[in-house]
Amino acid sequence: MAFDEGELPPVRGDDLLGADAATLRFRLQPHLVLLELGHAVDRYMDLVRMQDAGLRGAASHAVADRAGRPVVTGRRPALRREHVWLAVHRYENTIYFKRLDLEAFRLLAALRDGRTLSEALELALADADPHLDWGGRIRGMFETWAALGWLCHHPGTDVPSS
Repeated sequence: MAFDEGELPPVRGDDLLGADAATLRFRLQPHLVLLELGHAVDRYMDLVRMQDAGLRGAASHAVADRAGRPVVTGRRPALRREHVWLAVHRYENTIYFKRLDLEAFRLLAALRDGRTLSEALELALADADPHLDWGGRIRGMFETWAALGWLCHHPGTDVPSS
């Protein structure tokens, strides 16, 4: 799904100047899929890719992982149990997994579900640690998402289309 879906014009930073967070809504790119999982699938896929690359690039039956430990080929690594929030997305015709923290996942999910920016922020930060710099973190999230082109204009929004 993340590979085959279309792409809409992304939101530009200039489009948001003067926008009201109480009425502002976004869409997510159709090729962006949010997953809440009980296993570290992203880490597992990284290990499998490393193992497969080692098989193609080495004559022996063992390769080294990032820490320099030998990895026995022919057997897949164990799938570790862990609560993980992932964004699966396409960028320049390649599929990527991006691990999200709970607040980022909740924020994107709320925006995907049609919530206004104010509502989405309230939902995302309901249980968040109040001692963290959420203004800076949220700004960083939006900078990353804008760079990846994840956010699009919501139909009916008062923000001009790009």
